[in-house]
Amino acid sequence: MGRSAHLGLLRDDPITLFPAFVLAFAALAMVVFGGYVPQHADVQSAGRLFQIAAGLAAAIVAWLCVVRPWPGLVAWVVAMPLVNVARSQLTPLGIQLIPTTVFVIALAFGWALQRRRPSPADRAAARSRLEPVAAAAALAIVGLAVVATLAAARPAASLPIALHGLVEPAVVGLLAVLLRPRRSQLAVLLAAMAASVALASVFNLVRIATLVHSLSQLELERVLFARLTYYNVGLFGVMLTISIPLAVGAILARARLAEIAARAGLRGVTPALTGWLAAGALVISVAALILTYSKSAWLSCGAALVLLALLAAPTWRLRGGLILGVAVVSAAVVPWPSWVLQPIAPGAASAYLRLVTDIEGSNRLASWDPNSAVGEVSIVERALATEAAFEMARDHPLLGVGPGGFEAAYATTYRPKTSTRELAAAHDMLPNIAAEFGIPAALLVTFAFGAAIVGAWRAWRATGGPERHLAAAALAAIVGFLLVSATFGIDLYRTYRLMDSDVLFAALLVAAGIGLWRTAAGPPEIAPPADDDAVAG
Repeated sequence: MGRSAHLGLLRDDPITLFPAFVLAFAALAMVVFGGYVPQHADVQSAGRLFQIAAGLAAAIVAWLCVVRPWPGLVAWVVAMPLVNVARSQLTPLGIQLIPTTVFVIALAFGWALQRRRPSPADRAAARSRLEPVAAAAALAIVGLAVVATLAAARPAASLPIALHGLVEPAVVGLLAVLLRPRRSQLAVLLAAMAASVALASVFNLVRIATLVHSLSQLELERVLFARLTYYNVGLFGVMLTISIPLAVGAILARARLAEIAARAGLRGVTPALTGWLAAGALVISVAALILTYSKSAWLSCGAALVLLALLAAPTWRLRGGLILGVAVVSAAVVPWPSWVLQPIAPGAASAYLRLVTDIEGSNRLASWDPNSAVGEVSIVERALATEAAFEMARDHPLLGVGPGGFEAAYATTYRPKTSTRELAAAHDMLPNIAAEFGIPAALLVTFAFGAAIVGAWRAWRATGGPERHLAAAALAAIVGFLLVSATFGIDLYRTYRLMDSDVLFAALLVAAGIGLWRTAAGPPEIAPPADDDAVAG
């Protein structure tokens, strides 16, 4: 095994080493010297404890993104929660930069250098007709984001939202496509996404256990659940909606993942071990999902799992059993049995509601009813905000009201008379993009997700065995994300969060769908040389 088999850490090409060193140092400096100090005491201590570790992780990720871009991307995905914990930013010339910015630049350097000195596997990867289309769409999204920012009422306030919320994810998604990953590399990426959120779930569960001592207290304090890793508990629900189907896919494709690990030199990774690790990630992630008390995440993840069951199960009997299992588990948090039992057995319905109240608390249970005070905010207000977003897009079709401009517009011109709350976003991703960036940008984002769905679907139809399961998992994750982004909403980015993991994962899902499309019709994958394996190449 040659030197490059060790993830390219010791490459002696000065053209590669110089930007790798500079960007690794920049990532380390940003995390160590740009650390944000939150208000909560336990977060302060945790932030200081993780700052050096996060800085070292950021430096390694930036280095890898330059010298070996695909494993660098995978390492970035896995390290994302740790880097997020540091809550880092720098503001040169008043422009907010976060670690994502450094990683995107490093990945772009890595892609450019890989084109300059392609490996045998890179040369073998034929250019797809999808690449020019993906490039045109991504660059158009970037261009529209830039113009919308310049045309905004407050360009300085709009810039970080456009940069971290739309531009960087579009560039990451494009680079992931242009790197031309093989099927095995896509499998590793999808598994890494599931592992990353599972690691964040462990961290969040351990931390929240030190803050609350009952489920009812957690329901009231749930805003703190993912404060360090994803800032917002709703965004944590978004990440879990993506990762849980991918964890199921990893279980189904455990033999293939173990084969990839063995090819990379990890001989001790057996299918059984892979399956147990994936199952552990799944159990932890499901537990965290339940404790988010996020209705949109519960429903969207349940729908994604139903879709995955339909795609992955070989018989209708097994499909029915899996769907029934999802329905039974969902009854612990979604009070749908009460709607069935009330007309025929009111006593049983009341007993069931008392049980659900004990599990999720009275406020969360009441939030399912749009006529309740809690439900009016959770359901009705979001519908009004989405309606207002359509009106903004109608009145400002080309460039919208500007990135982050929804809040001001909603508070004045577009505030419905029946609204009782001032909301900062439409709580529906695509209408929110149309309102803030214009209809063309929203259509391009819709096109990107449509292409990813078609790609994952074609891969599911064209491939067999474990790779078919991974394609099904990717398709379910994409659909789950679109559902949760339409019900909870994705506001792309806010300057106080200092992290944009949700939109980055969404971009990687799009890239994975397109990559699966590109590789679906190809011949069976041939094992690459040892110095260009699926993990390191």
